[in-house]
Amino acid sequence: MATTTVQILGLNKVVRGLQRIGVEIQDLKAAFKRVSSLVAGDAKQNVHSRTGTLAASIREGNAKNKATVRAGSARVKYAGVIEYGGYNNITAQEYLTGAAEDNQDESVRLIDEGIADLIRKYNLNK
Repeated sequence: MATTTVQILGLNKVVRGLQRIGVEIQDLKAAFKRVSSLVAGDAKQNVHSRTGTLAASIREGNAKNKATVRAGSARVKYAGVIEYGGYNNITAQEYLTGAAEDNQDESVRLIDEGIADLIRKYNLNK
């Protein structure tokens, strides 16, 4: 399975701070889902495969505190090899990494928008 990580510095601190003052972080789940969908959609378009099986294996996670996108499965064991290359002279495609990097600014905007929505919802902007 192939996994790429992009970390927004300070996000964990913001999430913990919001939890401490009683904000339901479950509400931020929708923003993370939008980020996952955005990156997964681009990754599916960027991956070059003969049959489409690898693209079909790309799926987004659904968590309250992070956005995840995964590719591969027990039947699609080669997802990591295609992403990172190196085996049998396969050149890395970086379909996941590329999608995450290409959408970094939009991802930050979506998370920021989600946090702003929570601030408005809980009337914390006093």
